[in-house]
Amino acid sequence: SWERCKPLVHQKSNLLLLQLPQIQSLSLKASADWRRFKPTFLRQNTLRFLTEVNLDDTNLTVGIVIRFMFLEHVRKMTVDSVQRWTPETLPACYSKKASPITNLCFGLKCNLSGEIIHILLEAPHALKNLILPMPSRFPPSYKSQDPEIRSSWHAALPRPFSPLNIVQSLSPISHSLVELTFSDPGVSQWITGTKHDGSRLDLSEFIQLKKCLIPANLFFASPNADTTRNGLY
Repeated sequence: SWERCKPLVHQKSNLLLLQLPQIQSLSLKASADWRRFKPTFLRQNTLRFLTEVNLDDTNLTVGIVIRFMFLEHVRKMTVDSVQRWTPETLPACYSKKASPITNLCFGLKCNLSGEIIHILLEAPHALKNLILPMPSRFPPSYKSQDPEIRSSWHAALPRPFSPLNIVQSLSPISHSLVELTFSDPGVSQWITGTKHDGSRLDLSEFIQLKKCLIPANLFFASPNADTTRNGLY
């Protein structure tokens, strides 16, 4: 854990982690700064005894998260914040159904679109427990520095709130997921007047699912009583 993200601090941190090949649990916390911590120690230290990872860095990228997901024995990962995504952040280690992760938790500060969630969930071969906030309604390229990309998305932002799209994002783990929790209550989706596409969350294909905590707006387009609810509130 360190507060000042100067290049020298990052360098020393990587040197230290390079000397810890047998650690079983790792928690990385970096301060809110423009300098992103790059885990270069992973190039030489495979952390083959590591089973649990906690990442807390406001500049964390999806690419770095994926690198940790593919460590040989990692089973549990908690990610406090993910803000940046660009196509080039997908590392070479990425492969569908090859990550050993079984427990994955994304914090409320994670800004992930449905497309990115789908990519991340295609990695584990047997994910059992998932905690995540409501997916962002912005496409992964909406923060792009490319003017043409930003312009192409501008007219369509934000996209309607769609439970159907959320199911599609989660579909890669329908064969293995046992517990699902949406940490964001989701009520803000109603309060802010966000467009709802009228679809409902259908988890009937999730054959192993035993427990879930899901906000009501994934089933109902409005918080108001309505005959279409058939007595459900």
